[in-house]
Amino acid sequence: MFDEGATTQELYTSVCSKVVSSVVNGINGTVFAYGQTSSGKTRTMQGGGAEMGVLQLAAEEIFALIEASEHTDFSIRASYTHFALVTGNSTGHGACTSRRAATSLSGS
Repeated sequence: MFDEGATTQELYTSVCSKVVSSVVNGINGTVFAYGQTSSGKTRTMQGGGAEMGVLQLAAEEIFALIEASEHTDFSIRASYTHFALVTGNSTGHGACTSRRAATSLSGS
């Protein structure tokens, strides 16, 4: 658990970097942000202002680890899904919406 003074870089170094290292070594990995509305999940994942988010930090680290690796072939598949509960419709019930982005890269 991190308080409101923690930076995305601190969170990334403490938690996410371990997941990224495992991914480059062939283990599937997931970083999941969960919390109440307006608690900073989207900003943490996507970044904001001059601060990079977890997605950008992970991409940088993945490509740095690949470049430093002695392995010659990597295939990268990544996806990002953002779910949001939208409230205030005429029934008084919330509706779940989602956005998804996916990409795949291969190379030597």
